[in-house]
This record gives sequence, C-alpha cells and structure tokens, in this order.
Amino acid sequence: MALPIQHQHRPPITCTKFVAGSGGRCAYYLANGACVRPDEFMCVEWLKRNALSPSAPLPVRDALANLHAMRARLTGLPGGGR
Repeated sequence: MALPIQHQHRPPITCTKFVAGSGGRCAYYLANGACVRPDEFMCVEWLKRNALSPSAPLPVRDALANLHAMRARLTGLPGGGR
C-alpha cells in the first residue's frame, strides 16, 4: 500500500519587492537563488527556504546569460538594452 505524499507547507511571501513572474517565481529571480535587483544580492524567499542547503555555484557565463535575459524581459529590448 502506497503512503500518501505529504505536501510541504509554503510560507507566505514576505519580500516587499516580490513581483509575480512565470511559474510562481518572482520576476527578479535568477538561477541558484540570486536576485537581479541591485539592492538585493540573494532572493529573500529563496533564502528562507534554502538557508541550510546552499546550491552549487552557477558558472559565470550562465549567470551572465541569465542576467542579460532578465534585463531583456524587464526592458523589452533585445539584450536588455546593452
């Protein structure tokens, strides 16, 4: 007999800068918990959920590609207006 899967309780969003994006994530969210905002280094919500389990570092070229993609989405310009 299979045991029922217990769903993990999702805490309420407390980040005052949260902007709903695709897939339920914040629009400012970058890979591995980073935040594209210049006044936030790491995603507040990601830190709440993953404070004890840091992820592997993202290769620099992937991080830069993610940053340019986010700028393009926020500005509406190809390449984020570079």
